[in-house]
Amino acid sequence: MLATLVAAALPLANAQENVFTFGTFGNPVALDPAVVTDGISLNVSNQGCEGLLSFEAGTTNPTPNLASSWEVSPDGLTWVFQLQEGVTFHDGTPFNAEAAKYNFDRWRLTDHPAHLDEEGQVFEYFEAQFSGFDDSSIISSVEATGEYELTLTLAAPLPSILNNLAMSNFQFASPAALEEFGASYGTPEVGFVCTGPFRFVEWISDDRVVVERNPDYWGEISGNLDQIVWRVIPDNAARFAALQAGEIGRLRAAQRGRHPCAGKQQRLLRDLSPVLQCAVLRLQLPHCRVPRPAGAPGRLAGH
Repeated sequence: MLATLVAAALPLANAQENVFTFGTFGNPVALDPAVVTDGISLNVSNQGCEGLLSFEAGTTNPTPNLASSWEVSPDGLTWVFQLQEGVTFHDGTPFNAEAAKYNFDRWRLTDHPAHLDEEGQVFEYFEAQFSGFDDSSIISSVEATGEYELTLTLAAPLPSILNNLAMSNFQFASPAALEEFGASYGTPEVGFVCTGPFRFVEWISDDRVVVERNPDYWGEISGNLDQIVWRVIPDNAARFAALQAGEIGRLRAAQRGRHPCAGKQQRLLRDLSPVLQCAVLRLQLPHCRVPRPAGAPGRLAGH
């Protein structure tokens, strides 16, 4: 369960401009969903970036997003996606099949000029979900077969392909922005340049990240927010105090049950929501061999 606390009747940071402020415990790693794995980064970029598909709310069912429809060949190797028309990136450049192909090539091909391996960018999720890069990838080719038609050819059937493509890590960035900013794309100086309902305004490290409503958004934007602010408050008690004072409208509790008084206060609500997440503990160890128990089959880490 994901525990969040919500101010039910407290003023927002700037009610006149419909600003919602979320209290978070740290900075994003980067606002480039293709190269990150952390929740803070994706919580921000999800407000402004989109992929071919997304997930139906509260489920793992893929649903159309920048792809309006798709067809698959009987052998499961060729996927043809029809793309939304009239979509532009936040910099005003058009979204079309060539722009989508550019992003796939960036993720997939290590010699692509925007792959930028030498700059330390690691496309972990593409490598994991599509079996590697270049000739190792299960995606053997990506072609713009029409102005708004994208064709993916696979080396073998991939039953999970639609769910994979609905993941946040496969959202599209403006090719023009990627070429202009290079390794600086996704940093506090640049942020994201995507197609979604909110566009990047500023990122001040250890202080705040701000996005604003995109007046040129191709779809409908639910709600009436003009801005969303993520305010960085690392200390749990200070973050909760900011919620009580009305300085923020919502926070994610560090521990379940951390604030037992919250549910008893008239203007605070505790929201316990089921989530599709897991916690990962990574250990960086010197090279070593792990002894295998007698009679144990297979291999263990380190062998």
